[in-house]
Amino acid sequence: EDWRPGSFDYDGQHFENIPIMYDIVKDLVVIYYQGRSGLIQLQSERVSRFSYIDHHFVRIEQNKALGTTVPTGFYDFLYDGKTKVVARWTKQRQEQIESNRVNVYFLPKTFFYIQKEGEVHLITSKKSALALFGEHKKELKKHLREKRIKFRKNREEALVTIAKHYDQLVHP
Repeated sequence: EDWRPGSFDYDGQHFENIPIMYDIVKDLVVIYYQGRSGLIQLQSERVSRFSYIDHHFVRIEQNKALGTTVPTGFYDFLYDGKTKVVARWTKQRQEQIESNRVNVYFLPKTFFYIQKEGEVHLITSKKSALALFGEHKKELKKHLREKRIKFRKNREEALVTIAKHYDQLVHP
């Protein structure tokens, strides 16, 4: 809701300290430009990456021929090690009719993915996350318990912790 300074790569050029907003409903980057009318909606296809409020987003294009099965859009890189953890933040518009009035609200939904050895996997549960790490599953589960991280309460922190610890075990 507020303009915050951010940076982005647009058509191969890098821009720093530009007031931006990220519209997660439409998956768009909007910048504030004083020289013209004020607001400029950037063409998503031309934005390769942007940083905004300590989040680093990269545009990923779906390309089933190359093995990229995730939907096209901006993904927040939560952990960028050998094993990567990314999130796709969305909000879906919902309408509800009550007393001859249309109430509009936006339902947040987050999709988490782990990229391991070049393959991207959708994570829907703690079980699906740990299943990716086969022989290290028990060690990772134990590490989460030691850190007192509950998967259901904080999926983001749990997935980042799992990926970091896995990288330390396998790629010291």
